Amino acid sequence: MISTVTGSVSPGELGATMAHEHVLLTSAGINRTFPELAEREHTREKAIAQLTSASEGGLGTIIDVTPMDLGRDIELL
Repeated sequence: MISTVTGSVSPGELGATMAHEHVLLTSAGINRTFPELAEREHTREKAIAQLTSASEGGLGTIIDVTPMDLGRDIELL
């Protein structure tokens, strides 16, 4: 079984996989410089639209490798 942000899945359930991605990315000071990027709901909606499009195009899984210091946000994922 493989642990995901939505629960455990078997390897056969992964489908087409992108193995080194950053769904959301930020850096120190970015929210101060670009406060519109800190709007969590807007960011969530934009990410959902893009990920839905990728899924409809055949993508099954994204392995997100964003480290904590670049804005990893498990709750948002």
